[in-house]
Amino acid sequence: MIMIPLLIHCISAHVATENARLLQAQIIIRNAERAPMYEFTSSESAKLFPRGLGEITDEGIRHAKHQGAAFRRHYEELGLLSEKTKSNEIYIRISPLRRVRMSATAFASSIIGTQKVQLPRIYTTANENAEKVLVVHDSTSYRCEVLARHNISDGPLCRSELLKAEIVKEYPECASFPYAKIEAAIAEIEHPAVKIDSALARCARGEGRKIQFRTLSIRPGVADEFDSSRAHDVIGPLMSIVSKNVDDAVKADTIEGARTGPVLRVYYTHDHNILGVAQALGIIGEFGGRNPEFSSAIVIETWSSTDGFDIKIVMKDGLDAPFKPVAKFRFLDFKKRISSYTEGDQDDVQWDEQVKKRYPFSQFGRDARYGESTTAPVVPRVRPAKKDSKSLTFEILVVFGMLIAVIVLLLRRRNAYTRMY
Repeated sequence: MIMIPLLIHCISAHVATENARLLQAQIIIRNAERAPMYEFTSSESAKLFPRGLGEITDEGIRHAKHQGAAFRRHYEELGLLSEKTKSNEIYIRISPLRRVRMSATAFASSIIGTQKVQLPRIYTTANENAEKVLVVHDSTSYRCEVLARHNISDGPLCRSELLKAEIVKEYPECASFPYAKIEAAIAEIEHPAVKIDSALARCARGEGRKIQFRTLSIRPGVADEFDSSRAHDVIGPLMSIVSKNVDDAVKADTIEGARTGPVLRVYYTHDHNILGVAQALGIIGEFGGRNPEFSSAIVIETWSSTDGFDIKIVMKDGLDAPFKPVAKFRFLDFKKRISSYTEGDQDDVQWDEQVKKRYPFSQFGRDARYGESTTAPVVPRVRPAKKDSKSLTFEILVVFGMLIAVIVLLLRRRNAYTRMY
């Protein structure tokens, strides 16, 4: 007799799972491979990154495009996307930094499918200072608090480099290198042509990733540097937006006639933000104490079934990583989980509806600076549905951007020649 209720429960759970529908997915993703932020490991290495410090590489553009295709295939399998998905069913908001703009463009070129002519619109803010959600801004006062906790005095500058130097000393494999050199090696080692000192390369592949995880945790106040007030301030706005999007998806599935929003929302951001989101969702341990890979992504999925609503958290830590389910919440449990980050004055949140500046695909060619690249230009392509389509395709826009870049380069050379003679 005891087995009958148990059997009924198992059958009900199985039926609920079978009937589950994915309503919405929110992708929070880091920019693709870039050059070092502070310095290069050598003058020879610098030549391999012609766009300069902190800028995306050609390999990064390719990887972002491949990552977009991977997400498209995954969510086609789950029934969220299809060949019928329209570009306005995908919303993309990005940090205004160029490496993120270019990552998002490449990603968008393959997320919609190869038969689409019109790509999803990309929204951003005017500049880094104007962005209140997808950039973790530095704070001198908070740096001072952090240094004080570590018994480091450096008023009034409170340079975080001093704490980073102390952290490096704890790792014998890297102790002989300054932090900036370690950061440079971690970024450069992704480039197939780069040549790095063997000891520095060993550090970059090993303990360097652990060092970077700890140093990246300082600014958002997460992991071992957890500060509830700081974490709330820097990641709360994004979690409030995520929470609202989940609410909207649930309402649209529950209330007849309720407005349905995009089925896929993409937020292109930085490593600090990825760690902040992981902290808020309770999954930061999934990184294993190592910094997030380039193109690392966390996905918040909203599912509906006869049993109610579930929120599933999926990680994809870089291009080569699989889609890994790492957490699952009932709807109310999810709201409770993130409540400490979302509580507060919601009027201070920079909601998606307030971000109206568009990043046009025609800008991609100018951002790429093809004339200065030492390799062949990487062009994200989308095949038009019909040969005689009158719509302006992405290929035309990119070619137009390339022509502008070439003309500008030729004019610069002509002017330089004129000045010489």
